[in-house]
Amino acid sequence: MQGSAYRRRLAADLPKWLDAGWVSPDGAAAILASAEGGPRRGNFGLSTILGMLGALLLGLAVLAWVGAQWEAVPRLARFGLIIAGMLIAYAAAFQFARKDLRLFAEAGMLGGGLVYGGGIALIGQTYHLAGDFAGAVMLFEAGIIGAALLTGSPTMNVLGLIGAGYWTWLGTVDAQVQPHWPSLVAILIGVVVSTVQNSHYGRIVAIIAAMYWVALTIFGFGDAGHWSFAGGMALYVATAFALWSLGAALASFKGRIGALGEAVLWPALFAILVAVGILQLADTRALLSEPSIAAAAVAGTVAIALTGLARWRGALAWLDVVGVAVLALGAAAFAVYLPATEPWRDALGGVLVVLAALWAVTLGQSGRHPIGKSIGLAAFGIEVTYLYVSTIGTQLDTALAFLIGGVLFIAMAYVLFRVDRLLGRRAAAATILADQKAHTIALSAAQGEEKP
Repeated sequence: MQGSAYRRRLAADLPKWLDAGWVSPDGAAAILASAEGGPRRGNFGLSTILGMLGALLLGLAVLAWVGAQWEAVPRLARFGLIIAGMLIAYAAAFQFARKDLRLFAEAGMLGGGLVYGGGIALIGQTYHLAGDFAGAVMLFEAGIIGAALLTGSPTMNVLGLIGAGYWTWLGTVDAQVQPHWPSLVAILIGVVVSTVQNSHYGRIVAIIAAMYWVALTIFGFGDAGHWSFAGGMALYVATAFALWSLGAALASFKGRIGALGEAVLWPALFAILVAVGILQLADTRALLSEPSIAAAAVAGTVAIALTGLARWRGALAWLDVVGVAVLALGAAAFAVYLPATEPWRDALGGVLVVLAALWAVTLGQSGRHPIGKSIGLAAFGIEVTYLYVSTIGTQLDTALAFLIGGVLFIAMAYVLFRVDRLLGRRAAAATILADQKAHTIALSAAQGEEKP
């Protein structure tokens, strides 16, 4: 469960526990304070946005001014200007950190990182240094990652992850090197750093960067091997399921590893629904001997195994294991046995998307993955709209199409409402049973202490 959702749940449950006599007022206050985790100065609010924008504009202003006057400045002075700009930015960050103004310290670090990146390009231009642009990005990554490790700055880590994503593009798309291992190493270092720093936004950026690397790598292999669209998308679906299952398995642990797993869940779930939705647009089946199908089968098997691990640790239900197996392997089967006629393709593809959306809704409704409900319902609505427009809507008069569509959506809203109420009652019943069990255990323990 996400930290903010957990705190909201505690804030709602603690008054009930107080009324029932299960906890004392001091105990309730201590529990809530523990969940809050102390002062939350690191919140991403308006002051953070303004501070970061200010640092970004200052860094760009320095680079623009230096770039405009570059030819008129002696070489040694150019080098000194760059060094001075970095020293000023980092000195300001150090002073802000001493005064416990962490947000402004991070803004100073960002400014110093931008000056460092611009300095690499300007020095290379001044001294006519040979080498490709990817080498300059590698040098930038080394410096930014080093700064993130030495200073513990989440902003520098995020800046390094953004640079690693660009490095991935240069290596995979421009240079056509797949897989591009150096950029993956940089991204994995960013994942480790964000986990050690316990930075929520750093974890999110790191996970998105890792998923971006995977997506570009699959694209690079598909382009080089001339994979079919259906085969490539089936591999995307299976890989997204494998990433989600990895997140679910990690989330079953406590501490920072569990927080990292939580950060994986919603981007991976979003990727699953998007990939399944795009897969239904395929119009040519993939060959069974295509490497993408074998890779999709392997990724699907890994996803099932990781989901089983999460189920064994009590983080998921058997329905989730079955859902991952059916959807991940079903996507590969759909790509191989794609129907030749369009109506059947739309129907089978729509079934796959609807099943994935409903599975996501059950994740959210049960509390195992709260954001799944919103994402799943959105995917369900978009899919029904797409199927209606691509099949019935295009064959009817406009007024009649609107009439049927309105009736259909009202009926769909009612069905979703009933399903939501049903799942909500089941979740509430499970919560009540769990509370009763906890109350019984507490009473038993209290009686055992009173007997002596």
